[in-house]
Amino acid sequence: MKKALFAAALAALAFVGAAAAEDFPSRPVTMVIPFAAGGPQDTIGRIIAQRMGELLGQTVVVENVGGAGGMTGSKRVADAKPDGYTMILGSVGTHAQNQTIYKHPLYNVVTDFTPVAYLAVTPIAIITRPDLPANNFKEFIAYAKANQEKMQYGSAGAGSATHLGCVVLDSAMGTKITHIPYKGTGPAMQDLVGGRIDFLCDIIATAKPQIDGGKVKGIAIMTKDRSPVLPNLATTGEQGLDVQAYTWSALFLPKDAPADVVKKLNEAAVGAITTESVQERLAKLGATVAAPNERSPQWLGDFVKSEVKNSLGKPLGQYSQLTRVKASEFIFIAGQVGVDRDGKLVSADDFDAQCVQTFANIETALKSVGAGWGNIVQFTSYLVHSQDIPKFMKYRLREFPKMFANGAYPPNTLLMVDRLVQEPLLVEVQAMAAL
Repeated sequence: MKKALFAAALAALAFVGAAAAEDFPSRPVTMVIPFAAGGPQDTIGRIIAQRMGELLGQTVVVENVGGAGGMTGSKRVADAKPDGYTMILGSVGTHAQNQTIYKHPLYNVVTDFTPVAYLAVTPIAIITRPDLPANNFKEFIAYAKANQEKMQYGSAGAGSATHLGCVVLDSAMGTKITHIPYKGTGPAMQDLVGGRIDFLCDIIATAKPQIDGGKVKGIAIMTKDRSPVLPNLATTGEQGLDVQAYTWSALFLPKDAPADVVKKLNEAAVGAITTESVQERLAKLGATVAAPNERSPQWLGDFVKSEVKNSLGKPLGQYSQLTRVKASEFIFIAGQVGVDRDGKLVSADDFDAQCVQTFANIETALKSVGAGWGNIVQFTSYLVHSQDIPKFMKYRLREFPKMFANGAYPPNTLLMVDRLVQEPLLVEVQAMAAL
């Protein structure tokens, strides 16, 4: 009797589960965009979300969760219930590049997500503040070389596609320009229009309306061919220095999402990007929708694996990653702190000793690829306590002349944080070096 009741209960549960999948979605679905509102991913996501909602018969609500180059919002979705009601609009930065440039990314893009649909690819353009005295790429390079010490470029966050595009550009030009990370392209664009930063390597989707409106200058597009939506904007290669960068957009659910739910969301996403009005809106933004053979969850899963494994490089020793981005090679030395090779903290309360160990770790990473201090493109330093700022500057004044004998120090972005990965840590330094 008990066995019969148990079997009946299992059958009832199976029926309820099947009915739940059949009825999906029975309430609004959330699309998390891991950058601030107004950026390129936000623009593309909202266009697709609106049409997906029409096809699903439920509203697709867009929620912007910026921070950490897109990892904050992506992590939120990775940890969400895998019922199909929370999905992430991922990109090459959030679901490929950050797996190699960060020593400890917040998630694994292969094992922590369920692929749903590849949507579109979008090129990146170099744009400047409206009063920058350069009107083409050659003039921009000349100006950058002459004024690099006082110039600043913005990005959607450290490790984002917009950041790495500018890192490649900076390296190719032979300059060392200061990076200012934002929580999305939207706020970075506001500062560019306002003249508070000098340039962006921006997705063409958000660059185009600002160029057309005369609010920024279009300098070059970072692709092999010109974009149909900006036919008068010459490529970097046409103007003498071939530097290429791009990003893509795709939908992911948390791992272990039900196959029926994935199928429904994939059908809605594909239905959206094959809708003529959506294609027209995306084309006006310079985005190219996924080809028919690129639209299945299986294809997206294989694509992400290849992007992580083949496009972005291989591990190098204990500290760094070698990253290849089109025409340039560089290493991102992520998250170095005052911990020795055995994992021991050098001192819980000695800021100077932690600085010495931190930069010793960076030097080890450089040597592992046959590089040295002269290869450094930029530093990003994180401090916990404001009273340590003078100590950090004192360390720089004492040690940097030994590292950089020519007196040309790479730009350093100094940021304050609530805490580092361990409570006793007082300083963390990331570095980017061109090979």
